[in-house]
Order: sequence, then C-alpha cells, then structure tokens
Amino acid sequence: MAMEGLTNQPFLTADPLAMLETCLRHISTRVYYHYPDPKGLVGPIDEGVSFDARQKVAQAARTAAEHVRQAAAQRQDSRTARTHLQRVFGAEFPKWASKAASGS
Repeated sequence: MAMEGLTNQPFLTADPLAMLETCLRHISTRVYYHYPDPKGLVGPIDEGVSFDARQKVAQAARTAAEHVRQAAAQRQDSRTARTHLQRVFGAEFPKWASKAASGS
C-alpha cells in the first residue's frame, strides 16, 4: 500500500515529508478496500482482517499523516518537528540535540 501511495501521487515532489504525508493519507483510505497480493503468490493480503482492525490502521495512518504535516509546518523549529516525527517513527527516531550540546 505504501508503494501504491507513493507511485500514484498526482505529482512527485522532492519534499520527503510531503510524500510521506500523501502516502499515509492514501493508506488511511485504501485499507478499507480489497487488496490482492501484488505478486500474485497467495490470496488477498487483507483476507481475514476485521473491520475493527482496518479502522485502527486507518486511524493510526491519519494520526501519523497529521504529525508529518505538523513536522513539515515546523521545519524552522527542529525540536518541535522532530517531536512530531518521533510520534510517527517511535522512540528510536533521533532526538533533537542543540549544536551546543553536540559540541558543534
């Protein structure tokens, strides 16, 4: 679904955050529809996925897309932007460190 979300964008941009937001928004709606195996090796990938599970995935993708949008809007404030991206990618995403703290 992620590849579909990226390749079916009406335009490709050099802005990775804009592309990620578009991809996540695509997933948030695409998850409700039948999804055949792209390689055709097995049956539908979504077989047996409950509506409740689809709703959870859709909500998580919408929330992630909103954090990516907010990170993009806060580019001038690296700390805030990184905080939003950590909410998307998790605690392992690099934390913000000031240049003074890093010794630069």
